[in-house]
Amino acid sequence: MTASAVEQGGGQPAPRLWANANFRVLFVGQTVSLIGDGVSFAMFPLLVLALTGSGTQMGLVGALEMLPAALFSPIAGALADRWDRRRIMMWCNLARAVLIGLVPLAGAMGVPVLPVIYAVTIPFGALNALFNSAYFASLPAIVGHEALASATSTLMAARWVGNVFGPALAGFIAARWNPQVGLALDALTFLVAYAALHFTRGPFQGAPAASRGSLFGEVREGLEYAAGQPVLVATMLLSCGVEAVTYQLVPMTTFLTQVDRGLPPSSFGLLVAVFGAGMLPGLLLVPRLSRGRVWPVILLANLVAGLALALLALSGQLASMLVASALCGGANSLSLSLLSTRWARLTPNEMLGRVGSLYTLAARLAGPVSAVTVGAVLDRAGGVAALGMAAAFLVFLTVAFALSPSFRGASGIRSPGPSAG
Repeated sequence: MTASAVEQGGGQPAPRLWANANFRVLFVGQTVSLIGDGVSFAMFPLLVLALTGSGTQMGLVGALEMLPAALFSPIAGALADRWDRRRIMMWCNLARAVLIGLVPLAGAMGVPVLPVIYAVTIPFGALNALFNSAYFASLPAIVGHEALASATSTLMAARWVGNVFGPALAGFIAARWNPQVGLALDALTFLVAYAALHFTRGPFQGAPAASRGSLFGEVREGLEYAAGQPVLVATMLLSCGVEAVTYQLVPMTTFLTQVDRGLPPSSFGLLVAVFGAGMLPGLLLVPRLSRGRVWPVILLANLVAGLALALLALSGQLASMLVASALCGGANSLSLSLLSTRWARLTPNEMLGRVGSLYTLAARLAGPVSAVTVGAVLDRAGGVAALGMAAAFLVFLTVAFALSPSFRGASGIRSPGPSAG
């Protein structure tokens, strides 16, 4: 199978997603959960900055969440291929609700909050790795490979809803109450997502393997498969690079607005919300653009995102900052959605957990490095310099992968088997 054939998605019309009861429930539960995530994603940097006044501390908290996810992700991927993926998602939601709820509980009880944040961050990151392995591996089994691009963009729209309403709600909460109220809300949304999964029918994977080897043998099998797929490896590496920047946008924007520009918290919430709103046009284009050769579109979107970040850094007016944030959101969502669809199509369903975990491993190893680097740059040079550095990195990635024969598919790939579509 050639890279072009994979990018065409088999050439079959996608079935109607909303006729799929499992997908409907998954979408509703994830939308609610992602609104809560949007609140806490914006609230955590504000809370840590309020408690410590340090960009380095913000980066350290982000690194501690990503590092355990990186270390645990290969095992998490094997478990997602071995265990019932639906049950994994349910219990991860419940456990994450408990952990995130401990932070506002500590504040209400008069316990120092910062040590609690550090204590829950590591297990929370590990649970994120296990949930994400099961979640992403479940999608092709729920909707089929022909509908994968439409499903990916639709669930990215759920992230859009979370990115729009979550930060706006976070800004509202921060202006009127303690930021910890937002974290309590996030805990409740995890409980809603847990309850929603009760209405689905699992186990969200294909026929089980006839026999199972050791857990570490299965991890090695996934690694060997991925290593033999040059287009898959290149696609996942670029996705990791883009995500390493994306995960640092909130800390960088926090510092830019609160320290460099002296803007109120509501302006920060508005900027992050507009970034989420800008995602929608990109998401609407994903199903159509995924039917053709996608690598030029991915690289163009990545270039636009980098230039938009440069504009955000250099803009002195809130209006132009909002335009740059919206443009970056649209380009970023298009790039990440097409990258996610591409590598999922290159992977058989029975190995999606393990292959996906390798992506998580690479992304989470890069994440702590980017978090600590960005935190140090924020403390030493400010938000403008950090955003400029991120913009230059995205432009560099665009040029490097444009020159890569593996990413363009010029080297070809092995067929991942019938289940890959």
